[in-house]
Amino acid sequence: MTMYTSVITDDFNNEVTLEYMTNHLENSRWFKLTYYHKGQGKEVTRYGNWDSKCRAWRTKNNDIAVCYLQVDDNNEPQGYRTATGITDIQGKPKEDRFNANLPIVWDNISRLDS
Repeated sequence: MTMYTSVITDDFNNEVTLEYMTNHLENSRWFKLTYYHKGQGKEVTRYGNWDSKCRAWRTKNNDIAVCYLQVDDNNEPQGYRTATGITDIQGKPKEDRFNANLPIVWDNISRLDS
């Protein structure tokens, strides 16, 4: 069995902290999350919003878990979900941050061999 360690990187492939990723998700209008869905047995992509009930943490297996508010194509809430086995997260900046010196796409999470 192959062992993986979840590593969070930015657009420039620099490793960043879980707090850095969480800060950017909190400040996104919405984000796109790709992860392995155990129930479906395949990788899926979902859209989400971040609110006060959301959080990100490391599991006991040192994987990254994200509890987020899943939304549909019309940004209508579909309920809270928890994702693990995350391979990518991309956040859309809030309107007032478009001109900031921040990357347009943040927090690409890669699963790397340990």
